[in-house]
Amino acid sequence: VASILLLSSCSPFRRMNNSGKPLDVLIITDNRKFNREAFFAMFDSFNNIRRTEKKHPQAIDFIGSDSIKTYDAVVFYDMPENVVLTQKQKQNLIRFFESGAPIVFLHHSILSYREWDLFPEILGGRYYGKTPLI
Repeated sequence: VASILLLSSCSPFRRMNNSGKPLDVLIITDNRKFNREAFFAMFDSFNNIRRTEKKHPQAIDFIGSDSIKTYDAVVFYDMPENVVLTQKQKQNLIRFFESGAPIVFLHHSILSYREWDLFPEILGGRYYGKTPLI
């Protein structure tokens, strides 16, 4: 599955980085097994990136809070199977996406929030497999 990249150059989340300060990147994951060492080493290899990980299910409520605005970009590397979004969480995510936050959806995150019909439109893609749920 190809990575999907959504960026906004006029985002209120994006700060002018003339000061040499590292960019604060929030990485959303879940409890899925993956090579954590190699994955996070990729981010650690950049001198100008400081990363923070938030896991599901707490990640969704964090995105809906004002604390999210302290980050310069958000990377989704999740595929939560047991997370069913409430109406409030859906509204918070819509508000977050509409804010113009720089967002990257990697690989299997195209399968996130499968019960939410609007998500493929927000993401700009949909996974078509043999079954709607994997």
